[in-house]
Formats: sequence, structure tokens, C-alpha cells
Amino acid sequence: MKIPLILLLLQFNPDLSLYERIHNDWKCKTLDITMGTTEKLSSPQILSLLGLNLFLFGGERERKAARLGTFAYGISALTTLSLKMVFNRSRPEDDYPRWNSSFPSLHTTTFFSLATVFSKEYPCMRIPFYGLASIVGLSRVYLGKHYPSDVLAGAILGYLIGRLVLTNQDYFNRLHF
Repeated sequence: MKIPLILLLLQFNPDLSLYERIHNDWKCKTLDITMGTTEKLSSPQILSLLGLNLFLFGGERERKAARLGTFAYGISALTTLSLKMVFNRSRPEDDYPRWNSSFPSLHTTTFFSLATVFSKEYPCMRIPFYGLASIVGLSRVYLGKHYPSDVLAGAILGYLIGRLVLTNQDYFNRLHF
């Protein structure tokens, strides 16, 4: 008797399998500290403070990057929160309200949108920007906050939003705040 392929695929959940590997099998003191610190440093408050410093104390290039980064961050947050309301996916470890559900990862979306915008203004920093965004995404899985597909969706969404902001930067630069 042949087992339908879809039933076999349902038995093997690569998202859950990868989540368990990262979240359970990688556990060690060094990563606990690194990923915990990454979570704290990737908070909206820290990002806002960094953006404000760029804007207030930087030159024209830094103010432009801060302005575009602010729009990328805002669009990322609104889009992600809207998608969370639609999908309402439970988080792996904890229960959260619908607006803060698992899919997609807000941290990952915002960091990838910022990496995309800042990489355009500072091309020599592209690898560190995307590297940091990737570590933020990995930390979300390691800490039990998201499944890998939440992070992957956030990375793609963030990149696309960053590109959208860059494509329309003339419009965003005309807006004053």
C-alpha cells in the first residue's frame, strides 16, 4: 500500500526539526549570553536611540541614512504587525497576544530592512549589516521566540521593504520630520 506523499511530508516538518536543532541542540553558555545580549540590543528603544544619534550628530549622509532607516523601520513594523494579525501563528515557547504572534519575526524584518537601507549608503559595511541582521534572526530561533520560517519570512520581507524605501527615496527624502 502506497502512502500519499502529502502524508509523508506532514510527518517530516523541516521547520519544527530545524527549530529543535537550533533551540535545543545548540545550547551552551556562550550562545546563551550572546543571543540574550543580541535580543536586548535589538530592541526598538536601542534602535531608536541609534537612529536619533545618527540624525542629530551625523553629517548629511548620516541624516539621510537615519531618515530612510526610520521609514524602513516604520513600514516594516506596520507590515509585520498586520501580517501577525492575519496569520496568528502560535510562538514555539510562550503564548502572546494576536498582535505579537510568531509569523513573521518583527526583529528580523526590521533589521533586514535597515541592513538593506544602510548597505546602500555604506556599501563597505554590507557584510556586517547583513551579518548582524542574520544573528538577530538566529537569536529569535535560539531563544525560542520564533520558528525558522518566521525568521526567513521576516528576512525576505525586510529586504523587500528596504528595497521599496530605496526605490522611492526621493519621495521619502522630501518628507520632513
